Amino acid sequence: MKTSPFGKDMFSRLLRPSAITLLLVFFVTMPFFAPLKAVASIQASPSSESSPSSGIDEKSEEIEKIRDEVKKAVEEKLKEIVGKETKRAWLGIIKSKDETSLKIENSQGQLLEVSYDEETVIVDSKRKNYKISDLTIGKRVLVMGYTQSENILEAKRVIILGPAETRKTAVIKGTISDKSVQENLVVVTSYKNSDYLAEILVDDATKIILPDEKAGSYSNLKTGQKAIVVYNREEKLPGTAKIIKILN
Repeated sequence: MKTSPFGKDMFSRLLRPSAITLLLVFFVTMPFFAPLKAVASIQASPSSESSPSSGIDEKSEEIEKIRDEVKKAVEEKLKEIVGKETKRAWLGIIKSKDETSLKIENSQGQLLEVSYDEETVIVDSKRKNYKISDLTIGKRVLVMGYTQSENILEAKRVIILGPAETRKTAVIKGTISDKSVQENLVVVTSYKNSDYLAEILVDDATKIILPDEKAGSYSNLKTGQKAIVVYNREEKLPGTAKIIKILN
């Protein structure tokens, strides 16, 4: 009977001290090689760790850029809205007219443009309703609305007034008891008679003098201030101030 080449001779070789030692070393150290290989693999490819961070930074920059653009757009829109919603009132004579606008001349000789549409309310001093066709050249009007620029006003309400000769100049000394936020209008209570109240319109031609003699504006007028007001008094309508002298 023949002996297999992997029989006793091979088994005896494996049982030699040197072979046993090598096998023990292999099995003992093998668990340590796997972690080292994993570490080496991680260190060899650092991009797997840095790539997500880089992507997050790029997205953060894009988000910040979008926020800045939105903020800028909102600020521009707010400026546009604020500029449009400046409430004003103009008094003057109609000098020209077309389908969408008319030009009036104020007491200082300035030509001011007024735009209107089908929603513009047109009345007279007795609050009788009129049509746009009734706004004819030569009529004196009080126009209230929003300024679109220095010399253009979007009319919301137009009051047809009588001839300028019917106006009466009046003087009142008293206290500003109320101030409108919707239009340039103040209420002055007389010193002599606390029951007498005068509604007075402030327009571009009104001269406002502060206590230090400097020129002022409608924003300088406050409730509680003492003032002397020279104004054109209109029947059943607010008077139009020519001069307002603030005393305190």
